[in-house]
Amino acid sequence: MELTFITELGQSFVIEIDPNMELENVMALLEAESGIPTGEQSISYEGHDLSNPKATMRECGVSDHAILQIRRKVQIGGQTAEQDAEMMRLQLLGDPNLMRQLQQTQPEIADAAQNDPARFAELLRQTRSRQMEAETTIEDLNADPFDIESQRRIEEAIRQQAVMENLEHALEYSPEAFGRVTMLYVPVEVNGTPMKAFVDSGAQQTIMSPECAEACGIMRLLDKRFSGIARGVGTAKILGRVHSAQLKVADLFLPCSFTIMEARPIPCASPYPHIDILFRDAT
Repeated sequence: MELTFITELGQSFVIEIDPNMELENVMALLEAESGIPTGEQSISYEGHDLSNPKATMRECGVSDHAILQIRRKVQIGGQTAEQDAEMMRLQLLGDPNLMRQLQQTQPEIADAAQNDPARFAELLRQTRSRQMEAETTIEDLNADPFDIESQRRIEEAIRQQAVMENLEHALEYSPEAFGRVTMLYVPVEVNGTPMKAFVDSGAQQTIMSPECAEACGIMRLLDKRFSGIARGVGTAKILGRVHSAQLKVADLFLPCSFTIMEARPIPCASPYPHIDILFRDAT
């Protein structure tokens, strides 16, 4: 049988077991999956705590594909108690590994745990409410699986699960896809005029706006025979080409050709004019 265990933070763990497996052995499997020690686990099913470690899952009334809740217990004054929101928040703050995992999967809850205890408690209540609604929805769907509307909702639930699995895969194996790309600008001189150049490693040509070309005094060298239309993400008019002008990068002087194109300039936090696209590669 396949069982799904959900924590108060919305994390889920799926395990496959024999229906005659005892609760204590199930808890041992959960410890390996979730990292929660068996002595700190509190498991409930349909609102009832499973407290007999020697009882089998069949004897506990747990059916195949059931959804159970797993909570973590803490010691208060020598007594074991269920975690409330504040206890859970303090535990998160004291567990860097769990905090990093939460920042990846539930960034809003992680931020509230660090900065806003009241907000954390509210988000925790909302998470529990959604879990209860999900359990009720699954029970309703299973009550009449041949209903067309039920089938549509089951299909959407499966799709959402696939989306979440895809997100988890991306977070684990290609986290760089969620990073922010910083535009690269470098100080250069064109024909002795200082400016900022935007480096685009995928550009096939070095492009400059006519205003920038006028500012550095090379517009007079424009060869209009190379005029045309640039097509890509949108279109722009190519006025022509300046075949050779001196480009200075740091202490290196290079001859460079520029395609002069009418286009909206790339934003740049600099008082100088700037080249719209620079070089095919940074070297």
